[in-house]
Amino acid sequence: MDEGYKSSLISFFDSIDKLDSGERASLKRSAGNDLIDARPGALAAFYRALPYGVPRFKENTWFLAATLYAGCKTIMSQSDRGKNWDETNFGWSLKKAASQKSSAGFDKKFKALLDSGQSDYIASFQLRQLVVQIDGMGAPVNWPKLLQDLLNWEHPDHFVQKNWARAYFMRDKEE
Repeated sequence: MDEGYKSSLISFFDSIDKLDSGERASLKRSAGNDLIDARPGALAAFYRALPYGVPRFKENTWFLAATLYAGCKTIMSQSDRGKNWDETNFGWSLKKAASQKSSAGFDKKFKALLDSGQSDYIASFQLRQLVVQIDGMGAPVNWPKLLQDLLNWEHPDHFVQKNWARAYFMRDKEE
């Protein structure tokens, strides 16, 4: 992946971290909504954080990631940050959370998410539910990687869905 692109993804979340608590709360209250349904406070916060040059047709995906991120408390550890970027996708996050609890509930929601299109309400609903569960269990999410994957969700090869499924469902070496 282009390092400049990766850097812009990372700086987006750094910019959200620099927003004041009221702006972050505005974003959090818009979690799961489309950009068109956002309140003025959430719009202001979002556009303050959004890097220059993001195409308008991709703004809704960036907004979804921003609103979900604003509501989360768990951050990645230094050892997790040292892992390969592609290994720390959303399937990896979900697997870390599922290892702490029965994975049956996760499996059903995750399969529904994998089966949805990005423009589906179901996708943002399932993603929001899973993010809340993961965060509640203290499992980290690589937010820049999640945003990158959401931006590639509709790729005809479905490589994002395959990578997520592989990370979540495949057994670990020691199993």
